[in-house]
Amino acid sequence: MPWLLCGGTLVLHHPFDAATLVRQIHDERCTALVLPDAVAFRLAATGLLAETRLTSIIAAWRAPERLATSPLWHVGAMALVDVALFGEAALVPARRGAQGAPRPIPLGPLVAPRDAADGVAVADLSRTESGTVAVRGPMVPRHAFPPGIETSRLPHFKIGARGVVDTGYACRFDADTKALIVTGPPTGTVRVGGYRFVLRDIRASVSGIDAGAKIGALSDAVVGQRLFGTAADRHATQAALRAAGLNPLIVAAFDSQAA
Repeated sequence: MPWLLCGGTLVLHHPFDAATLVRQIHDERCTALVLPDAVAFRLAATGLLAETRLTSIIAAWRAPERLATSPLWHVGAMALVDVALFGEAALVPARRGAQGAPRPIPLGPLVAPRDAADGVAVADLSRTESGTVAVRGPMVPRHAFPPGIETSRLPHFKIGARGVVDTGYACRFDADTKALIVTGPPTGTVRVGGYRFVLRDIRASVSGIDAGAKIGALSDAVVGQRLFGTAADRHATQAALRAAGLNPLIVAAFDSQAA
């Protein structure tokens, strides 16, 4: 929202190529760059960022459980802002300090800017009895969606008591820093970029079309996770999945290079 109010311009870059990206940053006079966390560190290691007028890098952590153990950030005066993404529930941003280490995720109110006496509370984080991250506050949706789905048995975004949403991400409490340390992703859920799948459901869908086909998930540094599939005849399985209208990411899992 602040970016929109300041009249910012969004420039998209695709596909990823470091040298081309740097030229585009220069041509468009960009001052901020948003990247997946792993790409941000890889690009910094090339030294190409020094050729730009960038003042800040925004690293999107689709797997926030990797944030606490991330490398230190030391790229001159260029700031790094970590944004831990918790699905549709919330995001937790924090600018790294002079030492280059990631900032802890606070237990309790999340204020923007961090530690500001007159900061605005944007979320309230807590730990559930089952040991997962819960969040509520202005950025968290107040109603289940799609509208009315809460009356069915279909998977949906659930709002708990007092507007609290259980993100499903496992965490532990660090007594020294009074912070939450995210330790694992939601059980049984596959996260591919902005998409989320219930692994049990997609396995049932695939086996219902091809009894011999198998599908699973692997960790991916850029998009969080990626799907991979095996089948006796990959092309025939893909054709059947495509004809059944399954998500293209599920179909692509059976590409030969995805194995």
